[in-house]
Amino acid sequence: MNTSELVAKIAEAHSVSKTQAQAIVDSMLKTIVSAAANGEEISLPGFGKFKVKETPEREGRNPSSGEKINIAASRKLTYSPAKAVKELLNGSVLARMSTQAGALRHDASTLRCSSPPRIRRLAMSAV
Repeated sequence: MNTSELVAKIAEAHSVSKTQAQAIVDSMLKTIVSAAANGEEISLPGFGKFKVKETPEREGRNPSSGEKINIAASRKLTYSPAKAVKELLNGSVLARMSTQAGALRHDASTLRCSSPPRIRRLAMSAV
């Protein structure tokens, strides 16, 4: 998804013009970049955090000549997703339960003795 697609989705979802949605997106991004430039951490609950990471000066090598070079110190904007975003990206709770059940179905004694009933049902339906 690019900026114009994001703007179109926002405009449609909130019944505003694309121009108004573009202004909102531009303002939000400008505010995040401005705060990051000041060294602030930007926390958006349910989405994640933007932080500025300082990387010190280090020694590297020119890949074509092998010559040693100094790589200057820099600041980078990093993003850490919120727990809800990580869970969404890595599958829902049901998908994890299904995976656990799939692993358990290979050991019938485990399924009969110690697995919770919902995992047993999921495993048996996967067989």
